[in-house]
Amino acid sequence: MPHRDRGAQGVHVSRQSPQTSIERFPASPAQARFWFLERVRPGNPDNAITLRWRVTGDLPTDALEAAFRAVIHRHEALRTCLVEEDGAPLQEVRDAVDFKLGLVDIRALPIDDHEARIARIAADMAGEPFDLGRPPLLRATHVRTGPGRATLLVTAHHCVFDGWSGGLLGREIGALAAEGLTGRPADLPELSLHYPDYALWQEACATSPARADEIAFWSDTLAGAAHFALPPDVADPPAEPGAAPRRLTLPLPADVAARLPGAAARLGASPFMVGAAAASAVLAAETGAPEVLLATPVSGRDEVDLEPLVGVFVNTIVLRLPAPDGASGADHLERTRAAVEAALAHQSCPLEEVMRAAPPPRPVDPGEARTPYTSVAFGLSRGFLEGVDHGSFRIEGEMSQTPGALYPLNLNLVGDGDGWTLVIDHDGARHSDERIAALGQRVIDALGRLVETPSAPLLDAPPAGRAARSVVDAAAPAGAEPAGAAAPAGAEPAGAAAPCETRARLARLWADLLGLPEEACAGDFFALGGHSILALRMLARAEAEFGRKVEVAAFLADPTLDGLAARLSPGGADAGAEGAGTWSIVPLRGGDRGGPVIATVNQTFLWHGIARAFAPGRTVVNLTVPDRAAYTRQLGMDGATVADDAAATLAGAFPGRPLVLVGHCADGLTALATAHALAARGHDVPLLALTDAWSPEDAETAPPRAVALARRVGSGLMRWSHYLGRAARGRLGPRDLARRLGPVLRLMRAAGLEPRPTEAERLAWEVNAHHQRVWAEHDFGPWPGEALLFATESQPARAAAALFGWRGILTEDTPVLPLEGWHEDALLGGGFERMARVIDLRLDRQGGLRGGTVGPAAR
Repeated sequence: MPHRDRGAQGVHVSRQSPQTSIERFPASPAQARFWFLERVRPGNPDNAITLRWRVTGDLPTDALEAAFRAVIHRHEALRTCLVEEDGAPLQEVRDAVDFKLGLVDIRALPIDDHEARIARIAADMAGEPFDLGRPPLLRATHVRTGPGRATLLVTAHHCVFDGWSGGLLGREIGALAAEGLTGRPADLPELSLHYPDYALWQEACATSPARADEIAFWSDTLAGAAHFALPPDVADPPAEPGAAPRRLTLPLPADVAARLPGAAARLGASPFMVGAAAASAVLAAETGAPEVLLATPVSGRDEVDLEPLVGVFVNTIVLRLPAPDGASGADHLERTRAAVEAALAHQSCPLEEVMRAAPPPRPVDPGEARTPYTSVAFGLSRGFLEGVDHGSFRIEGEMSQTPGALYPLNLNLVGDGDGWTLVIDHDGARHSDERIAALGQRVIDALGRLVETPSAPLLDAPPAGRAARSVVDAAAPAGAEPAGAAAPAGAEPAGAAAPCETRARLARLWADLLGLPEEACAGDFFALGGHSILALRMLARAEAEFGRKVEVAAFLADPTLDGLAARLSPGGADAGAEGAGTWSIVPLRGGDRGGPVIATVNQTFLWHGIARAFAPGRTVVNLTVPDRAAYTRQLGMDGATVADDAAATLAGAFPGRPLVLVGHCADGLTALATAHALAARGHDVPLLALTDAWSPEDAETAPPRAVALARRVGSGLMRWSHYLGRAARGRLGPRDLARRLGPVLRLMRAAGLEPRPTEAERLAWEVNAHHQRVWAEHDFGPWPGEALLFATESQPARAAAALFGWRGILTEDTPVLPLEGWHEDALLGGGFERMARVIDLRLDRQGGLRGGTVGPAAR
């Protein structure tokens, strides 16, 4: 791994502060992941790691604190904070930080009360939020329990720390504390690298051929996988996971524990593979799923120079394991071994890059949406910090307090000198202790069979009367009334599969539009390659073929083949948009009552993807002109009346709730005018977000015609170059390429190779053109609130410097943030994720995550 030239690649930052900065560096993929998770749920204890050490002998608190200070000085990661720049995190290394070791003395308490008191202290430490901008992102407390006895508790944020780091910290604390007490130098390795070197190396690897090979492997491995989850058995589970973290510890029988390593070796496997085989077999039986997806952490320290470094190197890989289907234990283990070895051979690819190449499927249960691909994790660890004698004292690891459940179900096989234990962390708000205990016992039983009789079937048949429940069919908690149970005889239950004939006819329509085989059309329309124009065309053709109109809002609620087929069937439920006047509101995602509402403007299909990218709890809607009758009424209105009608619609639907307005191109001007109208009504508008939205006044000060023509030709060439490049990289098919190049599209339509625009398409274009004319004559006053401007690759270099022509209207410090992609395609691709992340961050900073008064109305 290359070493960095200090100051050559980082950005030096000078501060008048006791904690001065050395440099800023790019955040590593792992840091960016945990930074984003912290923004999604600030203060979430799942984002921290906790340690607990037993200390025996003579170790004074001041010597322990000095050792912590020395370790923090030794490792740059422990002097690092994360700062935001242009909506993305950077790591900032400080040359010195303050650290104070906490001290709690419980020697006066009865010994029987010590454990409960230590557990409370550990839980309080884990639950206290970290400020990612203030290092060190680590805290520790020395708990004195008796003469020569103490417990040391440590909590660190995952942005700078992982499980491997815990072992390093324990050993170095002991060695440096001993050095302080005896004067003998600690035997610690020299650090040839620091964590920022690793982050720079990761940045360089992102464009390497090896990374491309890894991405191709994961794209193939995860193609077509369904999100895997253990259905909840608790009534009314919350929408967000992690509400009630619980831990169960189940020791393996002594004979099984003793034989596990040897039996694994004889079978050509590792203890991890044996554990994964047992867990996947049981989970497949519990859910009835044909395959099981398990998330598992890998250390990420595949270079020797990284082994002595504190930091977050951990990556998550996804194991896709088939159900045993009656196979012997040895056969199922062999399939598991092959899958694990292949995954480990490609473990360096960060999870975020895997997700971009192979977008995670949507889970059946919205409460499982936080963890990609699967809601179950499996891991193996070789115990805690091994006991080390340091002369006058000894430090030894103990099982720590679990702060939360990053996954709703975490199974960890822990081995130490006393044997093996299955440790299960789970979300008690989703899974009962009784069910998890029974599941854990089945895993232990399967482990025993693999160890003792690998040639026998791995699992017994399910107990009589207990049929396996499919993941897809198990959205309702156990004990709830089955869907459709109260339906009259002969009626089709709500949510049942659509009639075969309707589904088959619709599949043929989708196959024709999407260019896919009929059997490949059984997923989300947009995940299959659909886009806004194609969706409008598809709904128009479906209405013509089935004689039933499905509103946009109803389709977006479940944009799958089965969801649409159910609505097109006789008796299918529909859901239209809500509205008054010339505007309607299409719900894109429900959220917390009282929290901010993110209102996108027009082009409903363009914005459907952004709804899923926002933090949990956000309400996202689309404000749209619903039909030609509403559009006709708008033709007689000036800009002020159009904006006031939009404001009345939003304020009436969401009284008292902060409204964030989001618009693209001409709809960005609609968003700004509507924000002014809302503010005039006294409604809180904490934020505006506009993409490729130029001020009309910029057009009034247009350059000479020759310059304007040159710019137009240059923009056209840039557009052609952009789309031809995407096609060359295999990201755009020939037909989609033609649709994005105007002259080619017109030729195809003239030749009858491409359908004429539908009524919905024509209406969308007419509304857009009308609003451009309306806002060209509108007087936009200064906007005193916060705004964000986003620029796609379609915009000229002068856009940022000119602030899109909004100087004097928007504040001078309004940022202009880049989005990858061309104009509206940037939002159909990954651009909406960046937009959502930045908007989430700004709302969090304003205090608007869960409501509250922010924005101009509060200033």
